[in-house]
Amino acid sequence: MSIVNYGKNQMNRAVPQIKRALILAAGMGSRLSGASGGRPKALTEVNGHSILEWQKCALRRSGIKDEALVTGFKAELLSGLASEEFFNPDFASSNMLWSLVSAREWLDQDLVISYSDILYTYETVEALSSIDGHIVISSDPLWQAKYVGRTEHPVSEAELVEFNSDGQIVSIGKRQKPSLSGHTEEFIGLLRLSREGCRIFLDKFDEALGQCIDGGQEVSESWLTGAYLAEFLTYLIGQGVEVQAASTGSPWMEIDTPQDLCRAEKSWNEPFQLDC
Repeated sequence: MSIVNYGKNQMNRAVPQIKRALILAAGMGSRLSGASGGRPKALTEVNGHSILEWQKCALRRSGIKDEALVTGFKAELLSGLASEEFFNPDFASSNMLWSLVSAREWLDQDLVISYSDILYTYETVEALSSIDGHIVISSDPLWQAKYVGRTEHPVSEAELVEFNSDGQIVSIGKRQKPSLSGHTEEFIGLLRLSREGCRIFLDKFDEALGQCIDGGQEVSESWLTGAYLAEFLTYLIGQGVEVQAASTGSPWMEIDTPQDLCRAEKSWNEPFQLDC
């Protein structure tokens, strides 16, 4: 595994005993609905095991024992598949950020947060813990190779992480062009918040929401309701909050379209352990 760290004042340290993971599984996954049988994306099977099973295996091999799910679309199909469940009642009109805040009572200690449509290894999870920071994202420096032949999910859909010349993250989000002067990686949909990172995240969310309400907006009309998680991370950076990156070449895949699923069936063959 190759790990390159970007960001200010980073240093390697012993991996802490992170015990929790939160998986954001509320979305409808409309682009994958035909291949997933209309189920939540987390239940889509890759080589005989659901994405959720693959994720739980990677998390448990990294030492995480408790997983919580944020559900929404067809929540009943995910019932009983995690140690804790939270429900996003606005799943049809909101996005990842709103799902994350729906589980705010779990944001009180170190935890890993994961999109529900990605495959990754335990090494990727452990790399998140090797960075001494309060908000750390996992990013792929070799991301462009994954878009060769990926016609159903173009590069414009990539959540790109833009670094400045000093190695600091300046923005994260979709529909950005790869940098010609700086350094660009792809946010894979996996991050870690420390206990303090959780506090910062929620405080800044509440502050931003309060500003929207004070400005006369309904909550449902605020930019936060439909915001991507990457969009809010960029907002935090603009507010002076440091977001750091664990840059890793470990295998991972996003499964957003039938084409992605087909590619995963052919190439994803990480060892699966039923007792993990």
